[in-house]
Amino acid sequence: MYDATELPTIGMITATVRHPATGKQFSLEFYVTEWEDPILGIDACCRLDMLRIVGYNICKMHESSHGSSSSPLSSVLMSTDIFTRYGDLFDGSGCMAGEEVHVEVDPSVSPVQMSLHRLPVALCDQVKAELDKLVADEVIAPVTEPTKCVSALLVVQKPEGQGVRICIDQKFLNQALLRSTYYMQTIDDILPQLINSKVMSAGWVCR
Repeated sequence: MYDATELPTIGMITATVRHPATGKQFSLEFYVTEWEDPILGIDACCRLDMLRIVGYNICKMHESSHGSSSSPLSSVLMSTDIFTRYGDLFDGSGCMAGEEVHVEVDPSVSPVQMSLHRLPVALCDQVKAELDKLVADEVIAPVTEPTKCVSALLVVQKPEGQGVRICIDQKFLNQALLRSTYYMQTIDDILPQLINSKVMSAGWVCR
């Protein structure tokens, strides 16, 4: 699937289907999944003319070839090459210089000091190392003076011994935050705007 996980299936059948508009028949493989609704794969959608992929509009990252005049594009860059050459782009916490976030707080909500969860002894050193790293990266800052609001620390172990992930329980903190109302369109709002559309991309719809 798109997230690199495997879709659990029960079985597979081959069936002959007919396009309701063109009348063309196709022999397609259907995989029975544990989901309630059937899913059409990209191959079936293309064969049924439900989807067309414009290949020359799909960009790939290639290694430029300066020594060869026959092919301006040679070998495809692998992910390891990208991380090696442009590693500085993947460092840090993703904060942009000069960007500040302002949140509004409801003064009528009383602050809550949550009790700390018991931390397993085996994780204490890992949690201490991760907290020190977050402080060094200026993601968090230590607080030594008394504070009215305290959130509980939550620790989750990463898979395959990759360390720990640290977050906080924001249940009471979220109750004090005033959220900006921004209406997010649903697919039912967008579909009527796509009537008679011919070409679609990530940013444009052409009619």
